Amino acid sequence: KPIEKHTYQTPGAYTITLTVKDAAGNFDLKVSSIEIKDTTKPVPGFTSPASADEDTELTLDASASSDNAAITSYDWDFGDGTSHGTKTIEKHTYSQPGAYTITLTVKDAAGNSDSKAASIEIKDITKPVPSFTSPASADEDTEVTLDASASSDNAAITSYDWDFGDGSIHGTSKVQKYTYATPAVYTITLTLKDAANNTDSKTASITIKDVTKPIPSFTSPASVNEDTEVTLDAS
Repeated sequence: KPIEKHTYQTPGAYTITLTVKDAAGNFDLKVSSIEIKDTTKPVPGFTSPASADEDTELTLDASASSDNAAITSYDWDFGDGTSHGTKTIEKHTYSQPGAYTITLTVKDAAGNSDSKAASIEIKDITKPVPSFTSPASADEDTEVTLDASASSDNAAITSYDWDFGDGSIHGTSKVQKYTYATPAVYTITLTLKDAANNTDSKTASITIKDVTKPIPSFTSPASVNEDTEVTLDAS
């Protein structure tokens, strides 16, 4: 036809050749070049676990990504503020628990790009670190202070449990006051828990000293005859 319509499916450089002929069989041709631009975005695709433990290496695989020509770059944003990854298959380790968004951006030679995001939950598996100060010894019936302020966790400690070792009700304060009524050697146990239910414990001994004076008491007669045995009873 004198006027022809055509659609190029694939980008690239093409040569258009027009040949014309008349009724006498005379003909000639004209050649022209055309550059078909790539406007098709690449299609990002990757696999990643829905959840993982902190401090555990993960594999993020973008091999399923595709393009009508060729992908020239991969950009991984791990969502934790660290340096981006640039490989088709990327390894990454999250050091802190939490919810993160992984974003993969792929680009082709024509500068077309597209992104895909996925969420990952990084689980807290780090135990809290119990630490407390307490006296090595104390007097009976004297209030002692047990201080767990030096305890730590990678996230946050949610509960303190003090076992005083004497069968009494446990304490739950970070800084705990307690009074021992009976002299003996006791084992104090502090157990910590965080929001992920990770726990750990620490123990220490305390010697409770007997400072109660004995109470003297005895019976004796008010008077006796000389040369007569008397009984003095302190029982």
